[in-house]
Amino acid sequence: MIKRILLGTSVLISAFSAYAQNVKVCGTDQYHEEQKALNPDLKAAEAQAMAVWNAYKHSDEYRIALGKSQKKSSAPKYIIPVVVHVFYGSPGSSDNISDAQIQSEIATLNKSFRNLNSDTVNRRKGEINGVPFDFKQTAGDAEIEFRLARKDPNGNCTNGIVRVQSTNFADGNDNLKKTSVWDTKRYFNMWVVNSINRGPGLAVAGYAQFPFFAGGAWSALTDGIMVINREFGNVGTSSPGQTPNVTTTTHEAGHWLGLFHPFQAQDSCESENDGIDDTPPTFFDPTPTEPLRNRCNIPLFNTCSNDKYAITISDTIIINKDTTIIKRDSLIAWDRPDMQENFMDYFIGNCASNMFTKQQIARMHQCIELYRRQMVSQENLIATGVLDPVTACAPVPAFGINVNNLVAYERQACVDTEINFVDLSYNGTAGTAFEWNFGEGANPQTSTAKNPVSIKYSNPGNKTITLKVTNAAGTTTKVFENALSIASSESLKEPAYNYDYPTLADGWIFKGDAIRQWEETSNGVFAGYKGIKLRGNSNAMTGTAYSIVSPSFNFKDATNPYIKFNYAFAPNITTGTTTSSDQMVVQYSVNCGLFWSNLRTLNVAALQTVPSPLSALVDFVPVNQSQWKEVLVSGATIPSSANVRFRINFFNEGGNNLYIDNISFGRKVGVDDLNANDINLTVYPNPFNTTTQISYNLPAAAQTTVEVYDLIGKKVANLFNGKQNEGVQQVTFDRTIFGLTNGMYFVKIKVGESIITQKVMVN
Repeated sequence: MIKRILLGTSVLISAFSAYAQNVKVCGTDQYHEEQKALNPDLKAAEAQAMAVWNAYKHSDEYRIALGKSQKKSSAPKYIIPVVVHVFYGSPGSSDNISDAQIQSEIATLNKSFRNLNSDTVNRRKGEINGVPFDFKQTAGDAEIEFRLARKDPNGNCTNGIVRVQSTNFADGNDNLKKTSVWDTKRYFNMWVVNSINRGPGLAVAGYAQFPFFAGGAWSALTDGIMVINREFGNVGTSSPGQTPNVTTTTHEAGHWLGLFHPFQAQDSCESENDGIDDTPPTFFDPTPTEPLRNRCNIPLFNTCSNDKYAITISDTIIINKDTTIIKRDSLIAWDRPDMQENFMDYFIGNCASNMFTKQQIARMHQCIELYRRQMVSQENLIATGVLDPVTACAPVPAFGINVNNLVAYERQACVDTEINFVDLSYNGTAGTAFEWNFGEGANPQTSTAKNPVSIKYSNPGNKTITLKVTNAAGTTTKVFENALSIASSESLKEPAYNYDYPTLADGWIFKGDAIRQWEETSNGVFAGYKGIKLRGNSNAMTGTAYSIVSPSFNFKDATNPYIKFNYAFAPNITTGTTTSSDQMVVQYSVNCGLFWSNLRTLNVAALQTVPSPLSALVDFVPVNQSQWKEVLVSGATIPSSANVRFRINFFNEGGNNLYIDNISFGRKVGVDDLNANDINLTVYPNPFNTTTQISYNLPAAAQTTVEVYDLIGKKVANLFNGKQNEGVQQVTFDRTIFGLTNGMYFVKIKVGESIITQKVMVN
């Protein structure tokens, strides 16, 4: 049975690919397969977990556990501390879901796991092929209760809710989890987002990490579940919808506690399927017209006909149709209908998603004891504050900023920009008093308003902001160092600026993450000797934005401004999908990066510069200029402003390496404002021994000079001086004529008022 578990993922993904954009499914299987590909130890951990479970099913301890599960208990056997991380964009956005919506989900979870949900009456009983079945009797009370934590990992008072303002709130994935996570051995982390990124062609409502996956070096920061806010709770952005209660979180919590889908081995009707004997095996075969299974009006809907149901205990087999106990060698073929009622299946309708079986409960209890024992220990329940009585909490200060009611994600602005501050304090009841100090250079510098408006800064620099919030439970003061970056509008660079490649020394800003950063490279460049590279990630579940931000340029009175650069990129072949789904967006800002507007968006089909995706194991390096593409954005889309910054955003969705090189800016495309790209400047060979050819293409006739300078700026050769016609030009550079030694030199070409420089190496 072990080898069959979780082999159906590719079938599920391909079956959904054509229409899953309109259907929200569970992404746990795909995620689990991807992680096993990345982490070989996980495959062994899963096999061991299933072996332990199969051995446990033959034990007296298991028989006793099943007997206990048939008795209703008033108190929970396990209490699980919960922290909910809410990701949102704008402070006033509906994605910043209310405390009430979160509490409604906790209440729904507890009803589901304690067998107290209102739709238990919809569980069916009947007869198929002459053999009775009774799903009402198969259901049980899991004796598991979820409680929002009242103390954080540092022992501070909390309401178990963390609110995170993020530009990636609609791009849920493991990288986003890592930006806000509490100790996953002590807290059940739930991440709530606008949408989940699981690659192209698949819309996902939630995904989970299995318990035998927890605690590894690769997984300690990601253990928990992620759910879209439209499927979390039953108020606010979420509503009952397909069942009397929204049960996506219940489903994902079941995975987190060790349960599989009943259709786990989708390519067969094997009776093992999820490894649970009292969940009938099902075959999941979605169609475009019925991607989920709405069969509640067909009481005996049955996708598998070879169901042999038996619970092996010691020397007997207990058949759950009644209390009959028969001998081991008396197996009975018993074809039960699909358990549409099970929380772990994909059925929809009034009969669906309303029960866990007794054996599923035993499985969850075993996983808690094996993998999550510390979390439910008395010591941890006290440390996380989930035991009664619960005390009130003082607020935790937090804030956001906006301008003209638009959220400012970057928290940076120009001098003299009017900024509005929004109180986002959390933890206890709403604050009743506020004291703000906006830091040096602010006007006004202080405020007692809840949401102060029209704050300006007269000087540039990183600003420290202090916020003091009071409610009935107490007062908390928090100092936010470097909370806001104010930039000067002075010292602007003039366009007609040609970079060999962007560098920190030239005023560029590079944004990566803890794993991947932009790096200089000499291996794979379009022109010159270096470019920049961002290493790809073979894991399709990424979704992180990486960016390079230019210094400010003065485009005032520009007649045809432009930004131009070359790039090379290869998508990957990724698990469960055809290719990765990376994206590049070129943007500009006229307010020092406070807000950004899009100039050009390139999705993966237009983005790739090689004809077909590469394996994730291949380290892509462009080998010639045919594997590069050019981005040119010009004209009225670029504002004629005195302060313009550009940003190249790259959203990593599982692709290979990205290279950027030969970037330039200009006021107009003409002979007085050209760069190396405009004239297709090439020097070949480069490096060279004796001679090399300098080629360029003039857009119009122009006065031209071609000169060579050494590293200290001394002119060492005059190759051409005169008027040249429109079209391709070629100049020979012979180092022996000028007696040049080995080393680096610069070819400087002046066309009209444009000056273009190219490095050359003499060997």
